[in-house]
Amino acid sequence: HPMLLEDELADQYRLPYPLDGFKVVSSPKTSDDRSFAYDGVTRRAIFSFLGEPVLNAALASSVNGLQPDDYGGLFKFKRTTQAYVDFRPTGTYRAASFLSVMNDEIPADRFRDKIVLIGRDTKAEANDYITTPFSRDVTAMSLAEYHANVLDTFILNRAPILPPAWVNF
Repeated sequence: HPMLLEDELADQYRLPYPLDGFKVVSSPKTSDDRSFAYDGVTRRAIFSFLGEPVLNAALASSVNGLQPDDYGGLFKFKRTTQAYVDFRPTGTYRAASFLSVMNDEIPADRFRDKIVLIGRDTKAEANDYITTPFSRDVTAMSLAEYHANVLDTFILNRAPILPPAWVNF
């Protein structure tokens, strides 16, 4: 029954209490394992899936007011629209320990008028990291910093634009 499958998927992505009231929106990462460069490096970000913007694209549009057709550098790949990420080196975006924030060791003003991403950077789980064009180390960049790069790319509308095919002839 199709409705049952939707309910099971919804349950799978529901956050535990007390966060269960928050809407969960997808924003998957990519890596060039089976297509493009075949080297496992993350270079791209998904902008939309089946025509629906993913979280990073929707958030960027709410900040910069752009519509999907206004973005440069977008290209179709299978059922998605994607863009290459304008990566900055690891460490570009300032991180803070969650415990330091919770213990009031960091002033709340530091986060005023900022987009705050929460993620892990423990170097304990390879799945919490990506390899980048800057580094092939398995912990080259945390997923939170990857998403910061994607958001920055979309907010600033700075996705690298692919050259026409004749340039690569």
